[in-house]
Amino acid sequence: MVVASILLTTGLVSTVNAETIPDWIKNNAGWWAEGTIDDEAFVQSLEFLIDKEIITISYQETQPPSSESIPDWIKNNAGWWSNGVIGDNEFLEGIKFLIQVGIISTGNNSDEIFDESIHLVVKESEQQKHSVSPEKQAWEKHAGDKDGVGVPGVAIDTFRNAIHVTYGDIKDGKHNIMMKTTFDGGKTWSESVMVSEDGKGSMPHARPAEIKVSPNGDLYVLYGHSQKSQEIWDLGFNFGFTDLYLAKSTDGGKTFTHTLIADKNTSITHDSWARGNLHSKSFESIFIDEESERVYVAWLDSRGKQNGSYLPTQVRMSYSDDNGDTFKPSLVVKTKACQCCATDMCKTDETMFIQYRNIIGNFGEPNYRDIVVSESKDLGNTWSPPMGIADDGFEIANCPHAVSTIATDSKGNVHSAWYTMGGERPGLYYATSTDDAKTWSYPVLVDSGLDDPNWFPATNIVIDIDSEDKPILTWTNKTVKDNLVRHATIIDGQVSEITELGPGTNAWLDSENGITVIVWQTNDGQIMMKGWNNNV
Repeated sequence: MVVASILLTTGLVSTVNAETIPDWIKNNAGWWAEGTIDDEAFVQSLEFLIDKEIITISYQETQPPSSESIPDWIKNNAGWWSNGVIGDNEFLEGIKFLIQVGIISTGNNSDEIFDESIHLVVKESEQQKHSVSPEKQAWEKHAGDKDGVGVPGVAIDTFRNAIHVTYGDIKDGKHNIMMKTTFDGGKTWSESVMVSEDGKGSMPHARPAEIKVSPNGDLYVLYGHSQKSQEIWDLGFNFGFTDLYLAKSTDGGKTFTHTLIADKNTSITHDSWARGNLHSKSFESIFIDEESERVYVAWLDSRGKQNGSYLPTQVRMSYSDDNGDTFKPSLVVKTKACQCCATDMCKTDETMFIQYRNIIGNFGEPNYRDIVVSESKDLGNTWSPPMGIADDGFEIANCPHAVSTIATDSKGNVHSAWYTMGGERPGLYYATSTDDAKTWSYPVLVDSGLDDPNWFPATNIVIDIDSEDKPILTWTNKTVKDNLVRHATIIDGQVSEITELGPGTNAWLDSENGITVIVWQTNDGQIMMKGWNNNV
């Protein structure tokens, strides 16, 4: 049990606030005692207590890195503490020893966990690789799904120095959302954990099953479950009826509980639903306010067919003030929005934003479908009419099925990226606002067709802000054979040199605490990941 520690400082524990120790720390201690996680992961969780000043240390002198072994009595204490045999303060007393011999480090070692490799997260089984799509039923709009894995999401977990990757899994006709975790930058991965209830997690098809880490270290995963039948089709839900669920884990991803995000009697899951009262939810997004810990969820809401006609798609949202256990009745952000271009959310100090693709024009008229934002000055209780980001003039009679994206930096600037067939030429664009989305910079072309400037197929783009306040973008270029996953950074308002990660699609990213991670799906049924330190 030798722990290779980076430069550390030896000191004395001067204060311990046992009441504020997160539950996941105790869970980690139990797993370490059982041998489920290794020494390094356990030490990192203890370092968290110091970094968050739950344990305050009076430093005395700097010592060289230590290779001391963790004594057996520390591991015994960890198991007893996890099971409630000894109290918090008794267990924390043992940390003094680890500090004094130099095993615990309080530095950020994110520089050391990445290499230049692209790492395999998970791949299809041989059974999945050779499976065939189920026979299409009479009531299905599209044919069934072939078994396989895909559409990954990713979150950097600074509480545990871990990276979590979610993905959809279909096996023997059962759909589930799964998750794997790495503590060493992708070199090794945990066994897959089921996030969804068994058989109740559809393969994502726009945004992934999006995973977030809350300010207190809980994990949240937002995902959908779609049901199809002749009855559902007759109700006007041509692509199936989708329920949204929020999965929550308080033990670092070992187990999950589930909350159905639905107003009373608007879901098929409720026995008392009535015709005309159903709300199918899809193209969802999640945002967690770091200050209030409020959990926001937005989606595109379909009411199906009522009185012989279809109702327009709405943008709706809801929020939870009890850590995702219950959600407030949903609010309409915008009636009549593009039916399958996913939502996204962000927040400045006092203003919430939801981004989506708007529709201007009635049935039979030209339809213009440009990207807009609505804002809320009261933390989600009322919403403004849509405000345009760019006057693309994107005219299309159906939905392009593309994810746009929005994020804020530490200065309160809002950054947006999107796909359009309008603008100067078809492609992906970026713009920024310095005044809470009232005005935007002139759109910058991120990527477009090279051989044919008039053709760039619909594709998703994702944005995040790195530790140096620079926007990072990842996307798929579909103008080439097998598609190419790409990423770039916005520097001084311009796109940096574009880096290609390889063939694939469904790229997603996260950037936290000085590191950036991108995941994507290859054409041969593999989920891949690459991470790097932003300062390197």
